[in-house]
Amino acid sequence: SSSLRHMNRIKYLNLYMLEEFSLLLLNLEEYYFEQHTANHIINKGCRDESSANLQFLGNLRFSLKSF
Repeated sequence: SSSLRHMNRIKYLNLYMLEEFSLLLLNLEEYYFEQHTANHIINKGCRDESSANLQFLGNLRFSLKSF
């Protein structure tokens, strides 16, 4: 029974870790007007191309003061 609870907890934690959230803070007179999906790729300098890059998926947001 405790083993089953442990496995359910691991499944719950894995699902929880996959969730994303975004927080956008703006000044009173600033407004948000555009959003794009973005990839941040970091080259680790390895010879094997598949393991050489780390890729992070996120959002790129533009606001009035971004320019």
